Amino acid sequence: MSIISRRDIVIGSAVTAASLSMASSPAEAVILSATDFIDVAKAWMKAKTKSFNDCWATKGGWEGWAQCDLTMAMLAKNHGYEIEREMLNVYNSRDRPDFVVNKNQSGAARIVVEIKCESFENGIDNFIKGVLIDEGKLASNSMTSGYQTATRLVIGFFTNPAPDLKRAGYDIFPEGAVTRNDTKNGGFPDFYMCWKSVKN
Repeated sequence: MSIISRRDIVIGSAVTAASLSMASSPAEAVILSATDFIDVAKAWMKAKTKSFNDCWATKGGWEGWAQCDLTMAMLAKNHGYEIEREMLNVYNSRDRPDFVVNKNQSGAARIVVEIKCESFENGIDNFIKGVLIDEGKLASNSMTSGYQTATRLVIGFFTNPAPDLKRAGYDIFPEGAVTRNDTKNGGFPDFYMCWKSVKN
């Protein structure tokens, strides 16, 4: 009797119900690089402007939705990608990273990702503080032995100008200024993405 793992179920929901019914054994893992993760996140952000704006205004923030929906976008691109959310035993503390990618690999092939999402409630200043706190957490030596040499990424999504992030060494996509008054997208403001590879 074949056993369908939780990972197979997640993969099935991201691709089609048919792929789930055909999954008689665990899918073969495909290595997802940090560059590819960033590229998929960029495309996902551009495709989800309306959803971002709907979530941006909700009380309580939208990082939980972003985690789920970005995971689905990754698996839709390649159902063999190995992506886990909120894993234990990555940090020495009880903190859980937003994503662990390629968990069954070793060294720098493993990727630990923290994300932050600006919202109406937290505002740009608190968003930037949160991004920098996540950077500090990744840069510290607080990871367990299996993740000491992992690649570490901080990624953020925001709508307001954030020159402090540029000065702090973050890449910004797309380049240029952004304001809440932008109406290019039918009255919806553009979202921007920042990211940085963190060294420990």
